[in-house]
Parts: sequence; structure tokens; C-alpha cells
Amino acid sequence: ISSGNRYGKTVNLGRVVSCKPYNKPFDGSRNKDRIERTDTVEFELIDKRNALERVLLHFAHFEKEAERLDGDRYLVRITYNKDDETELVIRILSFGPMIKVVSPQSFVNLIKERLINQKKL
Repeated sequence: ISSGNRYGKTVNLGRVVSCKPYNKPFDGSRNKDRIERTDTVEFELIDKRNALERVLLHFAHFEKEAERLDGDRYLVRITYNKDDETELVIRILSFGPMIKVVSPQSFVNLIKERLINQKKL
């Protein structure tokens, strides 16, 4: 069940072992007092192999803006819920060298950590 977010929630089903229907009435009001913690990530994008179009589609459910820097380079800003940060790191990394995260530094550090851990494997 996902509620309380204008853009919906990403639910990672990778570790679900079993599930069953919830047949009771659902009162979504209990989540209304929860504070949404959001942050913004900025990255430079090189628009090769339709990267800009793919990024805009891939992150369609996030609030975002793209600004052309020059030629085929863009600055993209995505506002996201802090609860989805790990998922966002994985999704950004899936674009490989087409994306370079520039801010915030904490997000850049998450990218670096993830790459270092992958290299160790």
C-alpha cells in the first residue's frame, strides 16, 4: 500500500518472500502527519544515444528540470524523497558515463561508495 505522496512511491520487491491481500478498510490519514523529507540531485548529462530522452522518461514520476548548458550537455535537477535515495543512486548509475553527478556532495559520496563496493566484488 502506498499513499501520501503526490508522485507515488517506489516499492522494492526484491526481498519480498510472500504476500497476501489486505481485506480491511484502509485509512490513509494516519500517514498525513509524516514529514516528507526531500532533496535535490543535480547532474550533468551528455545527450548521446538519446540519453536526455531516456533520463526524462526514466525519471518521469519525479519533479525535475533540465537546462541546456551547451551543444549536447544538460544540467538536470531531480527532486526526490530521501527514502528513495538508494534506489535513485542505482538508477542514475545505470546511465553510466552519460551522467556526472555534481551536487549535493553527499549524493556524490553515495555514488563513489557504491562504485567502490562494486569494484570490490
